[in-house]
Amino acid sequence: MFDGGFADNMNKILLNDLDVSSSHMERLTKDLLGHQTITQLFLDVEQSHVKRITSSLTGSVPKFRSALRVCA
Repeated sequence: MFDGGFADNMNKILLNDLDVSSSHMERLTKDLLGHQTITQLFLDVEQSHVKRITSSLTGSVPKFRSALRVCA
């Protein structure tokens, strides 16, 4: 069995990872949607689908941050 201190430290590490990951996801999705990356890398027929999927990832950021508030 692990003592409470270990579990608390592990939870803090995991919550920090989630916080950093949500910040990275937010920045990356904004970069992808805000620049010509999609138009340069994907065919015209694929672009709307890629943009829609990328936009859906943006919706995950508030969910992650909400989970952080609940756990904090």
